[in-house]
Amino acid sequence: MQSASRYIIAAGLSTFALSLLYFLSLVIGAPFAITVPVVLGGAGFVFYWVVKGGKEEDDAVLHPFLSPLLLFVGVYKILQNFYPLAEKYGGWDAWGIWNLHSKYLADGANWQKMFQNISFAHPDYPLYIPAVNGFFIRLFSGQYTMVIPFVLQFAITLFIPVLIYLETLKKNIVVAAVILLMFAADTFFLTKGATQYADTPLAFFFLCAFVCINYAKESNKYVLMAAASLGCCMWIKNEGAILAFIFIVCYAPDFLQGRTSGLLH
Repeated sequence: MQSASRYIIAAGLSTFALSLLYFLSLVIGAPFAITVPVVLGGAGFVFYWVVKGGKEEDDAVLHPFLSPLLLFVGVYKILQNFYPLAEKYGGWDAWGIWNLHSKYLADGANWQKMFQNISFAHPDYPLYIPAVNGFFIRLFSGQYTMVIPFVLQFAITLFIPVLIYLETLKKNIVVAAVILLMFAADTFFLTKGATQYADTPLAFFFLCAFVCINYAKESNKYVLMAAASLGCCMWIKNEGAILAFIFIVCYAPDFLQGRTSGLLH
């Protein structure tokens, strides 16, 4: 796996760890002064574990000038086209569910009241997005700002085409470039990210699972990374549990054939 791909997946899985640890801290009522180092330390450990070790590939070496240039152009076009599509408060699901839940989880004393709002707010929905946003809202003195959910959703929207580009680059740079630029020009895809719905993060982690399982024969670590990505799918949206089940059924041999020892190495 390319080191750049590893960093993208590491960034995603570290937010998964951050989300889970922060929600657990709310459940046990941990003081926020203790929560911050534990959550950031746990996320940092996951990031480090994902990026360290493994067989490194650097396909950019094959095109030392062209591949970074194409990547820069693609990222620039995505940013250029994404921003005009963004609404201040996101789409209906964003301000009615995900960002509303974020406000609840940013309140360490009253976050459980979210479960009392059963009329329209769907408190039974998974909490990846609210927990990530809620942690950073609380970290920045509890001042709710739309910058936090915007940055999270833009980063994830950007990661999808970039990860596909990096993994396709080794096969054909022309195909990789075309795919990247198609994503950059696809207003439907960019709008889904700009609305701040859960569909884009779900798609990203499902993509991560496919990328990781593709390297399963190299190391069982990638199997564990794929499993973690599927776990995040389940923590993002209810449909993620169905996708995870289908994925595991289809890739059962890859999950079962590897060595059971040394998964953390």
